[in-house]
Amino acid sequence: MTLHKVFIFFILLQFLLGCSGNAKIASEIYNKTFSKIEEVDCPKVRFIKGIEELHKNNYKDELIYKANFHTLDWYCYINKEEKYNSYYINLNVSFNISFEKENIDDNYENFQYVVALLDAYERVIMSNTYLFNINVGGGLFDFSKKNEENIKIKINSEKIDNLNDTIILLGFVE
Repeated sequence: MTLHKVFIFFILLQFLLGCSGNAKIASEIYNKTFSKIEEVDCPKVRFIKGIEELHKNNYKDELIYKANFHTLDWYCYINKEEKYNSYYINLNVSFNISFEKENIDDNYENFQYVVALLDAYERVIMSNTYLFNINVGGGLFDFSKKNEENIKIKINSEKIDNLNDTIILLGFVE
């Protein structure tokens, strides 16, 4: 039976590629045929009002730096298992940091941010706090484009009907 599926997939792939079809279509066909993972629509992403930006001050209450969310990318899928299905959200978050004071004597503290998932009725399904280590690789002055975090969220499909009806909330912890 598996050989039969491989043959059909090969023929479809050749047909799609031969007709200048989209490679995404071929990958979707492959995933539906051979994988227990199915891509689903992702939730909407919102920032928590009032904490979408972080202001870090030193002991003299002088502003050292401001941090905000720079880019967000996410990919969602459902993993079909024997006993139950689980939704997964792979979230890539990067930060933009601008510093006001060029004083290398200041200690640049790590900062925390929160990621929460709300259902269609705006009830909290899950909430986690993450620590971003700003001191990796030399601290703020060497802060580069490698300032992103990869977060994987797993939700039992019994908790929500449709992942597309949920909302991801992001904010900084003061």
